[in-house]
Amino acid sequence: MQQKILNRIFPDKTIKTIQHINKGYEHAISIITFTNDINNNNDDKVIFRKCKFHNDTNEFHFPIIQFLSNLLLQNKINVISKIIYFEENFCLESYLPGSDISDLPNQWDTFNEKQLNYLLKQLSNILLKLHKINCKKFGDINKKETILNNNSIVIGKDNNWLDTFDNSFQENLNYLKKKKKFKKEKELLKVFEIVKNKIENFNEPKLVHADLNANNIRVQFNEKNQNYELTGLLDFGDVKAGDPRFDFGRLLSHWKGDWNKLNILCKYYYYGNNVGMTKEDEIMIQFYAIYYCVFLYTVFDGKENDEKYFNILTILLQKWNELNI
Repeated sequence: MQQKILNRIFPDKTIKTIQHINKGYEHAISIITFTNDINNNNDDKVIFRKCKFHNDTNEFHFPIIQFLSNLLLQNKINVISKIIYFEENFCLESYLPGSDISDLPNQWDTFNEKQLNYLLKQLSNILLKLHKINCKKFGDINKKETILNNNSIVIGKDNNWLDTFDNSFQENLNYLKKKKKFKKEKELLKVFEIVKNKIENFNEPKLVHADLNANNIRVQFNEKNQNYELTGLLDFGDVKAGDPRFDFGRLLSHWKGDWNKLNILCKYYYYGNNVGMTKEDEIMIQFYAIYYCVFLYTVFDGKENDEKYFNILTILLQKWNELNI
């Protein structure tokens, strides 16, 4: 099926290889190389991204969301793929050089202190550009309204940022309770009650990537300066209109509650505001990390993942208690 689609879209090219990439929850990804790629020219490679979930309840995974996001960002951020072609449940993207951090032998531990600072400074600059993009409303992207506005502004589906969390957090906690996976649901609900008013009163929605992790950050080693250049920020299929700190919470969950890396990133991100990261920023980032970890805990159901997310959630809750709120 995939080869037939590619032959239809690229009738004058011959496929040399199709490399299937086994990563990600929402998408099946393949790297397509054509036979005229005699000099290993990246321009002759494309990414085939197919949506695994094809129904109205998973609309935010649709390739059109990826397309709308990339169209809006293509003149603002230079490390995102260009959408070459898309249909209802798949899209073709330009290939970006380098490797996903998740493909490096030691992932984040690959980088020494200097390299990590260099890389996270680049990431902070990209996030500053992303988070300057104003949105209307909140939550997952309303593709119909966004298209009707000529994609000049991203429009969310919810009238309040709280709508993104209110029901889903409770439902996910109920699932964990039912499965007897985590026995501190009341403590987690208390966390939510503390930040609920802050979320409800948040009224400056910006464009949020919403899935920053090692699978979606691409790097390439620079022999001259012995650093890693950030060559790609991938997968804009989950973007939201909301609080930029959600991206930091997602990263904190990915980093298993380790604030060391996040503090480096935030040092550069908040450098220009003359205030730095505030206590409220810490509180919201910690909550978003807890929220996302609870979400992943329910999605990736299985013995190995249960232990992983149990441990991360335990660390995040411990860090929350250390904030002395």
